[in-house]
Amino acid sequence: MPVPPDAGGPSLRACIPLAVAAVAFVTACRDATGTAEERRAAVVPDSLAFQAVVGGVAWLEGPARDSLNAPPSTAVSFTVADARIASVDAYGLVRARRARRAGRTVVTAVAGGRRVALPLLVRTVRYAAVYPWFGLTTRGEAIAWGGAWSGTESPMSCGHDDQGSLLCSPGDVEDPVFAGTRTRFVALASAEFGTTTCGLTVAGAAVCWTAPDCDYEPHGRCHYTFTTYRGAQPYAALAVGDPAQCAIAADRTAECWGHNYYGQAGTGARGEIARPTPVQGGLRFRQIVVGEYPVFRTCGLTLDGAVWCWRRLGESFVDSTGTPVPTAVAPGLRFTAITPQQCGLTTGGDVRCWAGNDPVPPVTGLGLTRLSDACGLTAAGGVYCWSAGAPVVPQQLPVPFTTLEVGGELQGNDFICGLGTDGRAYCGGRSFGGTYVAAPRPIPGQE
Repeated sequence: MPVPPDAGGPSLRACIPLAVAAVAFVTACRDATGTAEERRAAVVPDSLAFQAVVGGVAWLEGPARDSLNAPPSTAVSFTVADARIASVDAYGLVRARRARRAGRTVVTAVAGGRRVALPLLVRTVRYAAVYPWFGLTTRGEAIAWGGAWSGTESPMSCGHDDQGSLLCSPGDVEDPVFAGTRTRFVALASAEFGTTTCGLTVAGAAVCWTAPDCDYEPHGRCHYTFTTYRGAQPYAALAVGDPAQCAIAADRTAECWGHNYYGQAGTGARGEIARPTPVQGGLRFRQIVVGEYPVFRTCGLTLDGAVWCWRRLGESFVDSTGTPVPTAVAPGLRFTAITPQQCGLTTGGDVRCWAGNDPVPPVTGLGLTRLSDACGLTAAGGVYCWSAGAPVVPQQLPVPFTTLEVGGELQGNDFICGLGTDGRAYCGGRSFGGTYVAAPRPIPGQE
């Protein structure tokens, strides 16, 4: 990339282009002024700039240390050229100002007499889908959030995978952050606790990352497990749990991989499965859900509306040889959707469960069209939630919802997200019993 001279000051003769781990080309400058760095960044394409959502965050300590060859023992200082657009703290955590709709600036990092200019693009986004831990933009970008949006205090950590993408896990800040800068997705799926997330790429592959191994310094360096899984055919849908992950192929057959100690992958074997392996039985699915603690059972909804499950801790979904295999459950009922909690939405619009845990009182007569966890969405955009022994509670929404995704702990602190009829994404927290910790509100930085 050619380096234009600075017409109003010294040329950037000492600037060295460097490719750093978040797919941004930056320039390490020994003698350049801040003004020159800002002009230099102005010629960097958007696709190569570090990006932040308006009102969100970006983490730049790792890329700065990589570019400066600065070990953890070396202090790195950070400054931002235009404080009207963003601020940066001593650890390289950038916070984009909510008062500005968009803008460009430069974050400069200095260590051991060397400087690096990190071009930063702050912009708004539009969401195509929204989940308790992540959102998916209309450009196919994954964005993570936590804290005030989810009601948790789980640590947020960002790191770089082996392909150079910046990835983040949910966290204790309320601000959205780009969770991937290189891979584009058409769908996302996350485990109940947000510890494992997979994205479905345009090519039909599953790209998964897990909770990272991080140091405990503020905004410390993280080391992600980042893996791409491909099947014999392109994938059409994903299901993610902490024990295992599954995918539905283009022909609607299923493959699973991951932790399979109780046979929850349905492959006819126990133990770790490193590669996607076909689920036994040749069934064709429209949906799969992976149950987590304490319900280590995977279930699939077939094209004819029947439910088949394989393996649960303490139960024996096995054949005559003791092999875990898919077994039909809930005979006589047909469903349009199922959940990891072993419940489903029947074709008649009622909620029924097949593990002896039907809602009490029953959830009937609401005209539900979508089910997620212990909440349902009506055709009019209303949301109702329930729990054992508690009445069905209508939820107060700022606008009617067109989608609904609920996740979190199986008992308490569930998180409700959805797209509104106004096209905006909303998230809020719900406590055990169906009442809100925080009512859904718009996620910052939307167009």
